[in-house]
Amino acid sequence: MAYGKILTAVALASTVALGACASSSEVDDLKASVNQLQSDVAGLKTDTAAARSESAKAAQEARSAAAAAQQAAAEAKAAANAANAASERSDRMFQKSLRK
Repeated sequence: MAYGKILTAVALASTVALGACASSSEVDDLKASVNQLQSDVAGLKTDTAAARSESAKAAQEARSAAAAAQQAAAEAKAAANAANAASERSDRMFQKSLRK
């Protein structure tokens, strides 16, 4: 939005300047400046869109990594619980065999 205001201001300034300028080289210079500004604005819009796209992609990758880490943690916890249960069973069996 700010770019549109800048371009409008530049166009208005160019119009005023055109009225005040007598030489065609000055007019050509102003036109070239306006064209360069428009090109710069278009480039900035493209860069901004690319940055937004990269940011969205990075955010999605971060969410995926977090989900994978959470899944791995849940699996590790389940494995630890299973190992503890097996250890307890083994200990009970050992204690039982000692009593015989």
